[in-house]
Amino acid sequence: MKYTVKEILSETFSKWPAVVHADLTGKTVMLIGASTGIGLEASIHFANMKPARIIMACRSLEKGNAAIAKLEKQTGYTNAELWLVDLSKYSSVLAFADKFEKDGGRLDIVVYNAGVLPLKYTASPEGWEMTLQVNVISAALISLLLLPVMERTAKTHSTTPRLVIVSSGSHYFAEVPDVALQSPKILEKLNDEKYNTSSVMRDRYPLSKLLVVLFTRALSDHLGASFPVVAVDPGYCHSELRREIGFPLSALNKLIEYICCHPAEEGSRQLVYAAVGGSDAEMHAAYIALSKVKEVSDFALGEKGVEAQKRVWDELIEILSKVSPKIPSIVNQWGPAGSTS
Repeated sequence: MKYTVKEILSETFSKWPAVVHADLTGKTVMLIGASTGIGLEASIHFANMKPARIIMACRSLEKGNAAIAKLEKQTGYTNAELWLVDLSKYSSVLAFADKFEKDGGRLDIVVYNAGVLPLKYTASPEGWEMTLQVNVISAALISLLLLPVMERTAKTHSTTPRLVIVSSGSHYFAEVPDVALQSPKILEKLNDEKYNTSSVMRDRYPLSKLLVVLFTRALSDHLGASFPVVAVDPGYCHSELRREIGFPLSALNKLIEYICCHPAEEGSRQLVYAAVGGSDAEMHAAYIALSKVKEVSDFALGEKGVEAQKRVWDELIEILSKVSPKIPSIVNQWGPAGSTS
């Protein structure tokens, strides 16, 4: 699918769908990246559905506590828990997943909303370009590590969990560059500091969201009908993601936000829809925007995209298997690691 200027304008200036509601009694909801913006607003919506627990995963203790205080004030809900995680560090992600595994509780909904938008090359503590690290690699790592708990929840409680990863409509304007496709390893090429010039980094965020789409589709193929894995576009709304934009672009960005942006609460409705809306069958490998399933980009569906999807999946499994010895056995639970139909 191509995303035209007419469609962008129509969606931007139209009234966005209302939030959907579901009975979450007894269930556990986890939001990763929940301290501000659409993550916090989605947490508030979930709180109004009265789940047994909401786990709000944040990097900052101060921001996390402020988020929970706001949620409690607006909803009266008192079962929100703050869990700290630094998605730029494998050790923090592993500790987070281990903590939940030892917690022994159920896990019905996971929403990975964390993301960064740096405009220049910055390496994570793990040596990966920060956008790749947080938006893609850590998203894959934490998703895979939580799969056994979600599978156990499905069997123990006769329910169907959902894994939601936030993508973006900007993925329609991204392609995995030929120079990366022609390299032995796509992700290693994208991580090359010399390759990541300022012009390349300007396109890195949309590319990271395309990689999210490819990962969710590959993981869905691998899991089969076990439970839905969903990519979601919250739409163009107010976000702290753009806080690193410097002058004069920051002034232009503020003007565009004033004209075009929807409130974060409206964007959060899409996270909620992806988590509790629609049927499980239609949500399999779905890409959600404006509370409906949409076709992903032409690149993702084309020959190069199919090739990139398989290779990125294989590369992520290879990378993450070195990070955690649990990854191969988790992936192989649903078939050989390289199996993505």
